[in-house]
Amino acid sequence: MEELIKVLIVDDNVEMCDTISDILIEKNYSVSTVNTGYKAIELIEKINFDIIILDILMPGINGVITFKKIKQINPLAKVIMMTAYPLDKLIDIALDEGVFGIIYKPFSMEKFLKIISILSKERLAMFINGDIIFHDTFKEVLDRMNFKIIISHCDLNSLDNLKEINIDLIFIDVKMPKLKYREIYNLIKKMDYEIPVVCITEYRVEMKRSVEEAFKNNVHGYLYKPFKMEDVFRIIRAFYSYELMQIN
Repeated sequence: MEELIKVLIVDDNVEMCDTISDILIEKNYSVSTVNTGYKAIELIEKINFDIIILDILMPGINGVITFKKIKQINPLAKVIMMTAYPLDKLIDIALDEGVFGIIYKPFSMEKFLKIISILSKERLAMFINGDIIFHDTFKEVLDRMNFKIIISHCDLNSLDNLKEINIDLIFIDVKMPKLKYREIYNLIKKMDYEIPVVCITEYRVEMKRSVEEAFKNNVHGYLYKPFKMEDVFRIIRAFYSYELMQIN
């Protein structure tokens, strides 16, 4: 039996929690609700939630302080914050701390469900690599972020069917011969749809010119070896945050 996506709703508005919970349960999510930051922290210590929806202004401790505690317990949690105050300084703090996005009250349930769908959808990542050894922390982040992995060993022909298999994100090892790297990158960008590309390199100074050139061509980001779990998480969070920004 497939495990349900676990969602936690944290808001001191009990009626809102109950409404959102009922709707998500109907959509086949596993939902928990609490009404204070303290209770959220207590529950997160026991349950590994996939998605956390957190109100910014709550009695006791606010959402930002709660989020900082959540990161210590579950650094890979996908957290969205809710607020009725678009000019609140806490919003900027929350974004700086690494929330995936902000949803402003009152919001339509249609918009809310789109956000949940984006965060819970299974994704597919392709690694085009030379000699990359994927250490455990890299794979852990992708697994927890609901990404499945396809590995291609520098075969340009393997890119011909990208559209058919619906790749969401591509990682390219820049340590490959420069010509092949550019060939792969140009081939991806010539397609009639956009796939975000992340380049992996161990050269910070030597690759500076290539990095700058790549960013001009809309590369999604860079990972410098040796990278840490939070570096990979930052890239994946940016991927989701961009998609969430597209919701009207």
